[in-house]
Amino acid sequence: MKKVWIFCVAVVWSQGLVAASLFSKGHFWHFVNSHGHELRAASWAGSSDNNRDTTIVLLQGRASFIEKHQELIEDLVKRGYHVKTLDWLGQGGSSRLLSNPHKGHIDSFDQYLSDLHIFITDHVMPKAPGKIIFLASSMGGHLALRYIKEHPDLLDGAVVVSPMLDVVTSPYPRGLAGLLVGLISSMGGEKSYAFGYGDFSFKKETFENNKNTQSPERHARKVKIMKENPYHILGGPTFGWVHAAFESMEKTRDPSYIGSIKSPILLLTAGQDKVVRTEYDQIVCATLPKCVHKVYKNAYHNILNEIDQVRNAFLGDLEDFVHLVIEE
Repeated sequence: MKKVWIFCVAVVWSQGLVAASLFSKGHFWHFVNSHGHELRAASWAGSSDNNRDTTIVLLQGRASFIEKHQELIEDLVKRGYHVKTLDWLGQGGSSRLLSNPHKGHIDSFDQYLSDLHIFITDHVMPKAPGKIIFLASSMGGHLALRYIKEHPDLLDGAVVVSPMLDVVTSPYPRGLAGLLVGLISSMGGEKSYAFGYGDFSFKKETFENNKNTQSPERHARKVKIMKENPYHILGGPTFGWVHAAFESMEKTRDPSYIGSIKSPILLLTAGQDKVVRTEYDQIVCATLPKCVHKVYKNAYHNILNEIDQVRNAFLGDLEDFVHLVIEE
């Protein structure tokens, strides 16, 4: 019995070392955007045993940072994909725009798109063999759609997960929230926290209160990573950020803007999403000539960090989509 126990411990320990070594092999660096701000980026080479010469560009959501996606990155690398990602301006290891580093602020989402263009053209395309595909979640999914619309020939496709086409504004009605945010921003309050938000607090980061995952293990792992990287943590959004998001989201819901996207798109919806409004997902997908829409009925917002049943389904759908893009 003792020998069996020792063997099991050894297997778990060795698997942990393999996983840790995959993420630790990443190359981290900073690049400078058009305004002189530094953005943090990272890349991983796909496993040589299963190399596919396909690069997946991971676009994170608001308030996320690279280390939070360690498990996903390891899954992708083991499947042979090259992975590149960045921390958006104002969060993670990238430059902050306000003196309070917890405030999530941006003047316009066009700044995110400008930064992404530098990343794609200077740091992804020159070294990316084969196809380049976005894997983009929440705010990242929103920005992926806008980027592909404005730069139609640079990417080969995109998987957009729980895309931020609109947001839940409860307890405020959506129309009233838009009016108030615009008014407060225009009166000089754009750098103040939006209603109900403030600095990040671990006391509020409980599994019971979370809207992102039904997996207590993955939620606990996320909290552990955040405690290990306190300077990458972001608090709530400012009125300016929310106002910029409302303006940008209007574009992604406009058929005359989004309808010109010809790239293959896989749009994935979380059926139990309480962060973004999902009713636009099917409408937007139907507007696009090469879009497939799928709903994970029991998933919370962060499909990439959900329970195994949801994540395994997602990884399978991702693989199928990549195969289709490669064969085009």
